[in-house]
Amino acid sequence: MAPQRDSVVVESSHRYGVFGTRRLTVAGRGVPIVLLHGFADTADTWRGVLAGLADRGHVGLAVDVRGFGAADPFSPGPLLPQLDTFVDAVLEDVGPAVLVGNSLGVAMAVRAAQRCPAAVVGLVALNEPVLSEDWRARLARGVFGRAAPWLMRRIPLPARLVRPAVAGAVRLLYADPRSADPAVTSAWSGRYGNRDGAAWVVGHAVRFGLETRDGYGPRPVTCPVLIMHGRKDRIIAPRAGLALHRAIPGSEFVLLPRAGHCPQLDDPAGIACAITDFIDARVGRDGEAAG
Repeated sequence: MAPQRDSVVVESSHRYGVFGTRRLTVAGRGVPIVLLHGFADTADTWRGVLAGLADRGHVGLAVDVRGFGAADPFSPGPLLPQLDTFVDAVLEDVGPAVLVGNSLGVAMAVRAAQRCPAAVVGLVALNEPVLSEDWRARLARGVFGRAAPWLMRRIPLPARLVRPAVAGAVRLLYADPRSADPAVTSAWSGRYGNRDGAAWVVGHAVRFGLETRDGYGPRPVTCPVLIMHGRKDRIIAPRAGLALHRAIPGSEFVLLPRAGHCPQLDDPAGIACAITDFIDARVGRDGEAAG
């Protein structure tokens, strides 16, 4: 893919070790800020945040995570080890970085901070998913969740209903579904708006839930951490973010009153500001912990 420019955001293909993917980058100074998207999403979710980082003079990059978007697909077997090795390859390429994750991206970032404390100098978590204990999480990790992909492939749901159902689900990512960007809903519907695509999403979401049902384990996170959660998240209640806050001594927790499951879509400029303020106050522009 030839580099493409969207304002200050540069889009290109890239290989991190053995993994091929697509990345969005903005030039700047200081410690790299690596943005990891949520489940079934792509790097495009971060375009507005990247523009905000560029406005503040920070270098940033967002990648299509393995298994999603233009990245290499998953191989057979457990998902978490594949995501872990992908993030490790990104960190090996860019050097010590601040990791920013949304939903699934939070899980990837926390696990990386536990594994590679020297490579992760700061962590920003937007809408933590792993520590959720509400009815939706219990349902996904139970018998119904395991059966859902099988049922979706066998129940004759009319294909014409799948695409609007996917678009409706995407609108729930926003604090106000009516404010959903038509380009975002169209992109998701294009990727998953058929029976096979929807079944793939449900099946892999269940697998992720099952693989993370025991939480993050005992290894500590020692870098500075900012945890934010949208109060209007219709998918994962803010209690999950509070649970992560309690699990990481010294972390900060901020409830975002006007954000949903993807705060980077509701208020990209505000999220960019929160990230850079956190780096200036807790991490330091050069990646060495601020005093």
